[in-house]
Amino acid sequence: MKRFAALLILLTMILIAVTVSGVAFAQDTALSNATQRLANIYLLTMPDGSHHLTAQALRERIVSGKEDFVLIDVRPKDYYERGHIPGAEHIDAREITKPEVIATLSKEKDIIVYGSTSREQNSVIIALARLGYKVCALKDGYYGYVSSKPAVADAMMKF
Repeated sequence: MKRFAALLILLTMILIAVTVSGVAFAQDTALSNATQRLANIYLLTMPDGSHHLTAQALRERIVSGKEDFVLIDVRPKDYYERGHIPGAEHIDAREITKPEVIATLSKEKDIIVYGSTSREQNSVIIALARLGYKVCALKDGYYGYVSSKPAVADAMMKF
């Protein structure tokens, strides 16, 4: 068990270092695949369902009007400007662990992260979770949200 914990700590440190340096977002396929494998190992240690939120569950939280969460779009800025989920703020995935960005995040609220790819989302949720934030990713990201069947909640958001 101690050996597993030490391995998990080492993998977490590597993931945070890779995320901070921005290397995880390089086009190098081997590095991307290695990062994703490490992310999957880490995510498997989290309780079931604790690291993903469905589009429907997000809609319900938005419509509820509760302010107990922050929605963060980690896609590149130009993607965010072309369209984003209502109420989302933009923080580029490569900037998320900068001290000045971390200082703006509350540990009192849930953080819901979405991006274009699982790699973007997973790197961010792993880094934030290791820093003590309550964080999860939107299942299937932005495109999963916009392609899911619009619910009554979407119609209600317009009013």
